[in-house]
Amino acid sequence: MKRIHSKLIALIPAVFLLAACHQQSSSNNNAGATSAAAPPATSASMQPQQASVISVVPGSMAACDPAAVAKVSWNASGVADINSVQIYVGSAVDEKLFAAGGAVGSASTGPWTHPGTTFTAKDAASGKVLGTVTVQGPACKP
Repeated sequence: MKRIHSKLIALIPAVFLLAACHQQSSSNNNAGATSAAAPPATSASMQPQQASVISVVPGSMAACDPAAVAKVSWNASGVADINSVQIYVGSAVDEKLFAAGGAVGSASTGPWTHPGTTFTAKDAASGKVLGTVTVQGPACKP
């Protein structure tokens, strides 16, 4: 009986630890479901930021990190009558053509991507905006 009692006492903390891990995992899975949740603050997060048909990796980086090369991908194959896509970088007021291709494609930037860099996918024929994505990231702490 004493042997069973000592094994049971050793097992109780393990059960609580597993329960705590499960709760933390569940809350992390739901964190992205709300619009207020911010991406984790990592210097080169490999989590893509995605909006509509366009995504960028890394989708998040710290503002104090050096500018980085990013991969911009698009997939407008599910959008009717889209044969070619143009990707612009910058704001609507000051955007520049960055890449162009078929309905599905990708292009890498130079080492100039930083938090706040915005990419916009447009239908090459009509100029209709298909999606916009902005690289996220926390400000540097002094």
